[in-house]
Amino acid sequence: MYQTKTGWPDAPESLAGLNRYGGPDVIGITGRITPEYAINDIDHTKTKVRSPQTNGICERFHKTILQEFYQITFRKKLYETVEALQADLDEWLDHYNTQRTHQGKMCCGRTPFETMIEGKEIWKEKFVN
Repeated sequence: MYQTKTGWPDAPESLAGLNRYGGPDVIGITGRITPEYAINDIDHTKTKVRSPQTNGICERFHKTILQEFYQITFRKKLYETVEALQADLDEWLDHYNTQRTHQGKMCCGRTPFETMIEGKEIWKEKFVN
């Protein structure tokens, strides 16, 4: 969810790893990690098949984006281009990550961005100092 190119002032310079399902956005036609991940030195691991423990958060996000963005947006607006849909999705994702509070076990009423920044500070205190 967090990207290095978000424009957020305190966004991490790089991601340590990415746990994904291995779809075409990560694994290109050649079966290798796409250049964006390799250039930024992001490790990629695949989730295990039929393993809700490792894939549950991702599945819950898919349900949230379906219910809170796609179902509402497609009732209100007819998109003529994928770019227009992508622009609205980017706007919704920014709201989701920076303004909408979450009740999950990691966020505890904070936004994902706040959780990331606080986690980064804790990591610095623990490992850098």
